Amino acid sequence: MNPIKKVLKFNAILWGSWLPVSTVALILQNPGAVSLPVILAISALLFVPAVVLSLLWWPICNQIRRNRLSDVVFAGTHIALGAIFVVLWLAMASGSAIVLFPEIVSLPIDWQGILAWLFPIGILLYAIITGGYYWLLSPKVIVAGSTQKSTLHPAPKTQPVPHIQLNPRFIYEMLNFAHDSITGSPGTARKVLRTTIEMLQHAIRNKSTDTLALADEMTFVRHYLELEKLRLKDRFHFEENIDPNLLGYPIPAMMLQPLLENAIEHGIETAEDGGWIRLNINQQDQNVIAVVENSVTIAPSRRVERQMIQQDLSGLRNLQQRLALIYGKDVQFSAQSIPEEQLFRVKFYLPARPAARISETVSQ
Repeated sequence: MNPIKKVLKFNAILWGSWLPVSTVALILQNPGAVSLPVILAISALLFVPAVVLSLLWWPICNQIRRNRLSDVVFAGTHIALGAIFVVLWLAMASGSAIVLFPEIVSLPIDWQGILAWLFPIGILLYAIITGGYYWLLSPKVIVAGSTQKSTLHPAPKTQPVPHIQLNPRFIYEMLNFAHDSITGSPGTARKVLRTTIEMLQHAIRNKSTDTLALADEMTFVRHYLELEKLRLKDRFHFEENIDPNLLGYPIPAMMLQPLLENAIEHGIETAEDGGWIRLNINQQDQNVIAVVENSVTIAPSRRVERQMIQQDLSGLRNLQQRLALIYGKDVQFSAQSIPEEQLFRVKFYLPARPAARISETVSQ
């Protein structure tokens, strides 16, 4: 949708909400003082200045991006601009009403009460208009919050597929854990080092591979979880439910491990009693559905919000790009918190028939 259509759509929605609310409020404020047609006309006059000001304010909002300013500067700027907006809107709206309807000035209307009502409405209009800009017209970014769902669109095929690598933090933790275990438990230290080396070999061997069989990915995932269980002393339970018929299904290399790592870092390690992680991969109709769930046991709403932000920073966006490049519009992704069940869920819908990009990789 082009910007002009977005502006028209936004103002149509705003007008549809504004007209009944403002009409009822004016009637309640001055029952019987003014006829309904006049009230409708005044309601329209109050709305038109907001539309005019929105055309001036949206270019200003374009220069006031949340990712460019600190929280204090961003909030302070909008408070100042909001005050200016309300003053201009009140002047334009009240002036237009008086000029076009001079006969109502002599009527016993409580103008002080109306202005007292219009001022908070002006603040609300400013919030809606600026929010409409950031929602409809500004460049989109991944939203951090308790729920996020998106449908991925194909990227240009000439763009190389980004590859996910092992998190250096994970490698450091494993080496440090092995070092600390040498004296008290040399067998554990040897096992940690051996498994870490196998994981590094796997990552190096597949660094130029877009996809690999699900069975190979699961071998890599099990190595990772084995190490984390040793490090965390079995503070979490892992459950997998995978359709055996899908073990040969080609999936993006290292698609699952970053999600499990994030679940451990932000859902297990932060919980006093640990928790659980569940992985389900099954086929439904024309889709292969992969679901990663983990427990969230402390302050679920705030925890999930923080977890969602961290997933964005720790590879979720990169993984989204890879899925879009490989599968195009045939893939869907969703990340959702379920506070009442105290869990966080990431779900992928992949086409059961491998995309052309995958077929080329496998044939090589």
